[in-house]
Amino acid sequence: MSAEPNQKPRPQSAAMPDWKKPLGLAIALTVFGGGALWYETQYRPKKEESEQSEKKIFQVKEIGIAQVQLKSAGQTWTFKCLDDAKKLCKPGDQSKWQMEEPSQLKADDSNVNSLLSALKNVQSQESVDISKQTPEKQKTLLGEYGLSEEARKAGTVRQIELTDSEGKTRTFWLGATHPIGDGIFTLASTTGEQTVFVLPSHFKSHFERDLRFWRNKKLMAITTGDITEFSLTGATGKVSGVRKDGQWSVSGSTGKDLAGDPETIDSLLSALSNLSAKEFPAEKKESEEARKVLSGAKKVISLAVGFKPKKEGEAADAPLQLDVFEKTSAKKGESAQLFATLSTNDPLYELDSGAKKRLDQSLSSLRLSKLLTSLERYGTKRIEFRSQGLGEAPLVVVSKEGKWQTEPKTTPEDTFDSDQVQKVLDRLSGSRIIEFLPNAKANGDAAAGIRVTLFLDEAGTKKRELHFWKSKDGKTLFARDVASQRSEVFKVDMAIDQILPKAREFFVKAKPASEPTATTSAPSSKEPKDHGPGDGHGH
Repeated sequence: MSAEPNQKPRPQSAAMPDWKKPLGLAIALTVFGGGALWYETQYRPKKEESEQSEKKIFQVKEIGIAQVQLKSAGQTWTFKCLDDAKKLCKPGDQSKWQMEEPSQLKADDSNVNSLLSALKNVQSQESVDISKQTPEKQKTLLGEYGLSEEARKAGTVRQIELTDSEGKTRTFWLGATHPIGDGIFTLASTTGEQTVFVLPSHFKSHFERDLRFWRNKKLMAITTGDITEFSLTGATGKVSGVRKDGQWSVSGSTGKDLAGDPETIDSLLSALSNLSAKEFPAEKKESEEARKVLSGAKKVISLAVGFKPKKEGEAADAPLQLDVFEKTSAKKGESAQLFATLSTNDPLYELDSGAKKRLDQSLSSLRLSKLLTSLERYGTKRIEFRSQGLGEAPLVVVSKEGKWQTEPKTTPEDTFDSDQVQKVLDRLSGSRIIEFLPNAKANGDAAAGIRVTLFLDEAGTKKRELHFWKSKDGKTLFARDVASQRSEVFKVDMAIDQILPKAREFFVKAKPASEPTATTSAPSSKEPKDHGPGDGHGH
């Protein structure tokens, strides 16, 4: 049967695509990419770390060190870990150390810990395997490297001995300098003395330190917060201080207690606790050697401090006294030397010349000379201002959830100027009292002044109250601590007057000056047509 004339031929079905090659390629790329990623992130870093580790001959990264000993040219330095029970003496730890040799002294923790870090990080520049050489050849080579058995036993070779927390000892010897390049031949007991390493020659500098480098140079280990009293005699006389309920009071020759400045007293006590020896002229302060050093010296400072018990029911640490002596030089142009003795220590110390200035404080510098301390400035939660100009009710601002506002909240938040509050606090805490005066020296109308009460906690139980007023001529600003029992007033910076509110709108933001708008009509310079001579208005 023939096809109909107008019938179109039936299209052949499209061939199915072959996904085998793209799929295989995708799998291959995935495998290759995964392998490359594994190589870069897993295998290569571990391989490099292993190679770096092989170059580090001391291998002390995870080992708790109980003792470190350095020997060189008949000198021995031995350091014992004081934290060994906790296995804390590892490279990178802030461990505590005691020097055992050549003298039993407190070690310089920082310098011993630096030595431990150097042991951890130093790498061998190259190595020489002598295990395949004959015994005679090995002996010859070790002799050439300055590492012969005889030299090691005789102690003429620089030696490092490490004893770990389990009692295992490792010994390392540093021999002659490499004839070519910058290195020093080194032998380790951990490799069976069959491999000679070459370490950077600068590593031998650890053997070239003196006693002053390795010993602790701090005169005392005290916590300033434990000090409850002090007595200081200096160039301006004697000043005593006592801390009670966290507040310092100081007194001078009159015996009257004055409020102490916590920041200045803190600086004094910190200077005391951080004193470091510049040199150690004599190991015994009562020795003939010490007396010779102090011959012609004059005592310039005597500072004694007492402590509170560290735990309730325990006795407090014994009081200590520091005496500072100044010795002027007979040679013109040379600065004076400062020496010190401490009641609890044996040596005679030499101090740096700046120690005298940090320690020699007067009563005027130690008494509270700020209207507001930094602690009070940031602890203030409420401020009340009272004056005749403000009316009967006080002007009050309070801090709620970190934001200042008036109380009652009469000023909307968007118009309240919190910067003004910060200016008040900054000025009161930043200004020092210019002069302390007896009441009789103040004049002016105190009743016309302003009282500022600052509440230092949420409950309003702690507060400071200051009263300000101007002199008769308006050129001096006086102030008084209302709670003080002392009959004195302060002369203070006149700039404080600028932040004392004179009106209740003091904390309201000033409105910006209005500007003419496009719709505002400018006044006409021409008279209206119906206004002039003959208009009947009598002009």
